[in-house]
Amino acid sequence: HWAARARAGRAAGADAEEAAELRRRQAYDTLVGSVAALREDNHRHREASREAEQRLLVKEAELLAVTERKIKEADVARRAVAEQAEQHAAEKRALQEEVALERDQRTRSADLTRREWDRDAADREAAIVAAEAARTEVQTALE
Repeated sequence: HWAARARAGRAAGADAEEAAELRRRQAYDTLVGSVAALREDNHRHREASREAEQRLLVKEAELLAVTERKIKEADVARRAVAEQAEQHAAEKRALQEEVALERDQRTRSADLTRREWDRDAADREAAIVAAEAARTEVQTALE
């Protein structure tokens, strides 16, 4: 009776040990599966991160290209505006020089005209003085 009980106890203990070992193996297998799943998940995240980084680098390169193109366009436009401003300034200087030359010519012409008028007036004055002198001579001779 005692021996049967001891055998039954040993058998129950062995069954309990087998059950515990089975639970440990299942827990280990679950843990190994979880680690593998975590590694796979980590790998997917790394891949997604690399892909996102690549897309970001492509976008940055595209933005850089657009920015450089716009800078070049702005430089071309700025040069065109500067050239146009320079051309306008040159045209303005040419017009100012033309106006100054015309003004000088008019001034010289007016000076010449004034001198001619002054000469004519002096000639008329001299003619009047000569006529007066002649009249005075004739009058004196007649008296």
